[in-house]
Amino acid sequence: MRTKQVECFLYHYGWVQTPEMMTQRRVNAEQIYETPELKEEEKTTDYQYGDLNRFPAYFGSHPKVMEGKVNSHKLSQEDLKSISKCFWWHPARILKLRYKTFKRVKERIV
Repeated sequence: MRTKQVECFLYHYGWVQTPEMMTQRRVNAEQIYETPELKEEEKTTDYQYGDLNRFPAYFGSHPKVMEGKVNSHKLSQEDLKSISKCFWWHPARILKLRYKTFKRVKERIV
């Protein structure tokens, strides 16, 4: 395969779905690919995204085509509030630059 190094970030929005849609995606993947078989309750309960602190914090805007989807995604909005509290001081956030931090460290905010 031929590749070329480019200096840009690629952002994946495939997880900006409702929990119901994410559950259906897992069920579909189980049928198409050789993935571990889901338990019956995993097929019928809403998908759990897990701890979002495993991902870098993102500061900046989203492409216009995705803004509505991100703004209506409840978990994305909750994560944005958490990032705003933890990184209120960050220059990229203040200047509204497109920037990804390194992996977030889980902190307790009181």
